[in-house]
Amino acid sequence: MTPLSGFESATATEILAWAIEAYGESFAIATSFQKEGMVIVDLASRISSGVRVFTIDTGRLPDETYRILETVRQRYGIRVEVVFPDREDVEQLVTFHGPNLFYQSVQGRERCCDVRKVRPLERKLATLKAWATGLRREQSSTRAHVPKVEKHQDRMKLNPLADWTAQ
Repeated sequence: MTPLSGFESATATEILAWAIEAYGESFAIATSFQKEGMVIVDLASRISSGVRVFTIDTGRLPDETYRILETVRQRYGIRVEVVFPDREDVEQLVTFHGPNLFYQSVQGRERCCDVRKVRPLERKLATLKAWATGLRREQSSTRAHVPKVEKHQDRMKLNPLADWTAQ
């Protein structure tokens, strides 16, 4: 990933406005409907009523997630694009390792995430030129230096809230 330092002084709204203008339908917001994702959806919806939003439905989401998804649809008029893991991959995973393999080991957790999250995300990203995430630097030590905008493979990854704090 290559950071684009020119965006470091830009606000979240400026970054989102740039992406919506530059990429149009090839830009989308990835969210699991946590607070950061909801802030990005709210900011982007003020810029464009046609902003795209997607989520990964792992097949193990709590009911609260579906309620928030429906709230986003109603409040913002956004058709949330729901991406599912490959059915055959999940069937094979559960058949061979059980429904809760992520509790058994780190490798089990990684295998589960690969099938239920990573592969569906990669499939969705292959259809986009840019996407936004809710990553913030203060969330963890591994995110401490996340740039606001970066080149990720052949697309742009936006972290417009990178410099935001929990406050």
